[in-house]
Amino acid sequence: NVPPTITLNPIFTATLNSTGGITVEPTSIASVTDNCGGSSLALNVSDFTCTNVGNNSLLVTATDAFLLSSTAATIVSVVDTANPTISSKPSLNVSLDANGNGTITTADVVLSTADNCAGV
Repeated sequence: NVPPTITLNPIFTATLNSTGGITVEPTSIASVTDNCGGSSLALNVSDFTCTNVGNNSLLVTATDAFLLSSTAATIVSVVDTANPTISSKPSLNVSLDANGNGTITTADVVLSTADNCAGV
């Protein structure tokens, strides 16, 4: 009647993908040992998005074949390392005034922008 033992890995860093999400596997966070074997790990949260950038508290639960369980708290650090992209228009003609000055706006130059965490 001994519950499984959870060994936590150091703070885990989860890097968001190009669509701004990631699913963390329990074995990335912790390992489990048990005297009777057949143990499984589960996380209370495994899916992260751009709104989770930063440190997130998690609970890891280990359950063995006899349904004995243990829990441990840990931190997952979610990071967004994908740079935003910008596409510019291929060319631009600027009309100059009598003083030789011209005016352009962002819309005159930028064709499109994209970011996996846009608006967050």
